[in-house]
Amino acid sequence: MLKLYGIKKCSTVQRAIKYLEEAGVTIDQCIDYREETPSRQLLALALEETNGKPKKIINTSGQLYRDLGLKDKLDQLSSEEILDLLQDNGMLIKRPFITDGTKVTVGAKEDILDGAWIN
Repeated sequence: MLKLYGIKKCSTVQRAIKYLEEAGVTIDQCIDYREETPSRQLLALALEETNGKPKKIINTSGQLYRDLGLKDKLDQLSSEEILDLLQDNGMLIKRPFITDGTKVTVGAKEDILDGAWIN
């Protein structure tokens, strides 16, 4: 079962959905970040897959990132602190966040989507 977390009206999310659907991939559930964030376990998996580079899973172009002053603080936060931030603030998570429960991709780059979800 493939779950996509994001904001349905976001153009990046729409582009990823269209790309996957055109490739024959079914997205079983779309979940709005503002209502439910991915589990801490999935967020930790995403962070682990980036070799501890949080900017790869954080929406660095979002208003909340700027409001929290994370540009200057991010490198000083522990993994646990980063996970706390992401779990408490879904808008900080780069869109879309896609998972089947065992693997995770973040973002809409076609090479990432191809490698993970398109056979």
